[in-house]
Amino acid sequence: MNPIHQLATLLGRKKRERKCPACGHTHVVAERLSKVAVPCPRCAKPVPPRST
Repeated sequence: MNPIHQLATLLGRKKRERKCPACGHTHVVAERLSKVAVPCPRCAKPVPPRST
């Protein structure tokens, strides 16, 4: 488990992983943001929400 997952777990926050289609970077997004597009922390391009 990576440190961000550990911190989120300790804080009791639910999280989702997303993979950027542009650069392939996988990052953690809070569940409350899982239904909206968020910028990738590496390349700053929008990462669309994961489809169900």
